Amino acid sequence: MDKANASEDEFQAEQRSPYKGLSDEDALALSVYQDLEHIDNRPDIILVGHRETGRKYVKKLLTIYNRSVYDYLKDNPVKHMPTIHEIYESENCLIVIEECIEGKTIADLLEDNAFSEDRAIDIAIDICRILEVIHGLPTPIIHRDIKPSNIMVTSENEIYLLDMNVAKWYDPDKTDDTRYMGTRFYAAPEQVGYGLSASSAILHRRTL
Repeated sequence: MDKANASEDEFQAEQRSPYKGLSDEDALALSVYQDLEHIDNRPDIILVGHRETGRKYVKKLLTIYNRSVYDYLKDNPVKHMPTIHEIYESENCLIVIEECIEGKTIADLLEDNAFSEDRAIDIAIDICRILEVIHGLPTPIIHRDIKPSNIMVTSENEIYLLDMNVAKWYDPDKTDDTRYMGTRFYAAPEQVGYGLSASSAILHRRTL
């Protein structure tokens, strides 16, 4: 590769860097977290270790996010959701350092065995308790991406709800979601343009 092409590649890599535009202060603060490995082979979710304490965290590089939701959850942790420790915003993404929850997701567990009916009900109740908290805020937070891979079961059988990158604040004045987000087969109808209102904490049933 000639120098011109190499320089262009380096320039493009710099432009795409998730750390582009960070202040020197933020870059220094972020440097205490050492990348250890990518989680599920995803380049945007990284297991990191604190260089001084040795404690492990999860670093997420988010290109889809609502910064104010993350700021609120950092200042007001919700039980059975990962605690957010640090937030940095570059020109290309939001960099979130959050608690590392040890366990397996529902998706992983279902690859081995199905849950009993009683266990499935218990998990659903635990998720509803978490949602009751964020839906009960003065302005509710709507998760919008509840699915097996976003529900963690710890070795003590505690349930954690993960991944708030498509979460939003509920706005009762909106009649539609501004941006359609979520996962196919799990997203509510209004998240993909088939509702009569914006996605909310209320369960909308369709009469067949």
